[in-house]
Amino acid sequence: MSNRDDEFSAFVDGAKRIKQLIQEKNIKTSDIVSALEVSKDTVGRWLQGQSVPSAQSLMELAKYLGVSERWILEGKPAGAESGVPADLVLLKQASVEQLMNELKLRYAELNLDAEIRVSVRPVEGGFVTRED
Repeated sequence: MSNRDDEFSAFVDGAKRIKQLIQEKNIKTSDIVSALEVSKDTVGRWLQGQSVPSAQSLMELAKYLGVSERWILEGKPAGAESGVPADLVLLKQASVEQLMNELKLRYAELNLDAEIRVSVRPVEGGFVTRED
């Protein structure tokens, strides 16, 4: 089975999870269409498991629904392996290393290979202040 076939199979299961979630949250298809700026037919094909959203659309859909891409594709919460909490409040408390692991995990889930560079410097008036 090809990688694309695996991805499609995972998304068919994900479509079931999405349909259940939008029913539980009383979200209308038209709400998703407006939020993601895609056609009603496109969303319909996603929900029927007939097509797979692009990586960008998958991320936007997950964000709109308040879940991770990983949950949609695998039914697993975000950061289960990396130890990074999915809740945004807790993400603010995560270390740079934990955040980098989460980014790498998300890129890998989308079959993307990315070189990630981080430059960290204190910002006056930000979360770090100078003590004179």
